[in-house]
Amino acid sequence: MKPEQITAWALNELPAEEQPKIEAALQADPMVLSQADEVKSFCDFLSAELRDEDFALSEDQRSALA
Repeated sequence: MKPEQITAWALNELPAEEQPKIEAALQADPMVLSQADEVKSFCDFLSAELRDEDFALSEDQRSALA
């Protein structure tokens, strides 16, 4: 299984027709499933942190970047 497929699975971004195939492949290989679960946990963590407004750029910081 390709890393980008695991990432797409972890982010729930797989095309509907690919979902069952990837799920079956993950269930068939416990090692790959473990790695995929780690990727999903990391993606979930990043998604939660990126939503935290405490880490958002201030208006001054945004202007400086622009």
